[in-house]
Amino acid sequence: MTNITAEVDLDAEGRQAGYLRVPHSTHDSAYGWIGVPIVCLANGPGPTVLMTGGTHGDEYEGQIAVTRLARELDPSDIRGRLILIPALNAPAAEAGRRCSPIDDGNLNRSFPGNPSGTPTEMIAHYVEEVLLPRSDVLIDLHSGGSSLLYPPTVLHALDMLPDYRPDPAQGTREVQARGSVYAYDPGIFEPFKQIADPVAAGDPLGQIHDPLRPWAEPIEVLSPLAGFLLAKRVPGRVSRGDAVAQIASDI
Repeated sequence: MTNITAEVDLDAEGRQAGYLRVPHSTHDSAYGWIGVPIVCLANGPGPTVLMTGGTHGDEYEGQIAVTRLARELDPSDIRGRLILIPALNAPAAEAGRRCSPIDDGNLNRSFPGNPSGTPTEMIAHYVEEVLLPRSDVLIDLHSGGSSLLYPPTVLHALDMLPDYRPDPAQGTREVQARGSVYAYDPGIFEPFKQIADPVAAGDPLGQIHDPLRPWAEPIEVLSPLAGFLLAKRVPGRVSRGDAVAQIASDI
């Protein structure tokens, strides 16, 4: 049983737009709610696809992509049902933060959620118990946020767009992530490699400088994995435990 109220009927045909009302009682608003925008497009039989962005509020590419689909698609363009939520963790998206400024909740780490918990836990529970059971496919769009850079990737076709003609291939690759590489020392990270560069086990991926001890030698960060560079740290300060790179290999 969810405490979130939907302003749209997920079973109705056509186009609907509104909010998922997440109850949130505060000093300034005793009976207030947080609005998570939702757009639902339905056109006859077919798969139900749930597409979300903004699970992490500082990952903007997915928010833009889902927003554009919500604005540009018409029910007649699809077969089946498309549920679009461009800013799933709405407080985090509004603040441009990875986690919610209301409860410090990381939505991607909050499942299966709690119907009577924090706002982030209530959103996770609604996805888990209301949206996922009625969906055939979930597409949750992520990117590197404010700390990591990733290349764009592509999705498999779902045969949901009857008149769609794919763009010519642009050298995309089907890959699997092998693991992340972490800093063990604080300082400023200087990357050595670019995204998609090949990486051998033991290769230096960058080095960490300590401007507060300019006489000290920089510390190299070596890759324990072989493959290629899938993501790299945005240049700047790092602390022990920060991911500075992610290594992937072709499938």
